[in-house]
Amino acid sequence: MNFEDAKKIFLSNITAFSPEMREATKIILDRLDKTEKNLIETPKELTSLKNIFLNKENDLIGEIWRDVIGYEGRYQVSNLGRVKGLLFPGGRILKQQLAWGKYYMVHLRKDDVTKSHSVHVLVAKAFIPNPQNKPCINHKDGNKQNNLVENLEWVTRSENTLHAYRIGLMKSGAKSTIAKLTDEQVKYIREHYIPKDKKFGAKAMSHLFNVSDSTIHHVISYKSYKNTR
Repeated sequence: MNFEDAKKIFLSNITAFSPEMREATKIILDRLDKTEKNLIETPKELTSLKNIFLNKENDLIGEIWRDVIGYEGRYQVSNLGRVKGLLFPGGRILKQQLAWGKYYMVHLRKDDVTKSHSVHVLVAKAFIPNPQNKPCINHKDGNKQNNLVENLEWVTRSENTLHAYRIGLMKSGAKSTIAKLTDEQVKYIREHYIPKDKKFGAKAMSHLFNVSDSTIHHVISYKSYKNTR
């Protein structure tokens, strides 16, 4: 049995793991030294493989737990993106749900009130300092389901948007799903624009295409729709 086959069997049999944690475990498995990979030859060795990653408390090796901000003594979140309830004997790993097809969420309860929380927010608040009080949390690899602390960072809204463009999550110009102007409209604006003109100035163009004056100026100066020529 090769390592990949062993890994598939291992992951499929850890029923206590939620789908997102299976992905996190897969990332950890991929970090194994090649020599260790070659030692996995039979199904019987899957037990020892499991012990490589789980300690006696069933925490993943290298897993660190901290109180969830606002739920101290009730819930904890780990640097690997797991959340557990402390009111259960030994603690219980909470099931995570995928919301809007993007982010993993958990339901936390306090004072008879249950609220939904994004797991990446819980991880960032517990583990990542935010001295500049930045409002957004960015997934460095673009995978919104990878909530390992090393994949998260606090950013401004503009930094978050810029990162999305850089890694291809958002497209610039008229190819963007949120683009307000077509390529033909952009070309028309650039060809006909006359500063302060009543018919072809920024204000007139903005009324014609139902966009702001600043959008017209950005088109003219190539600050937006850079790829449209």
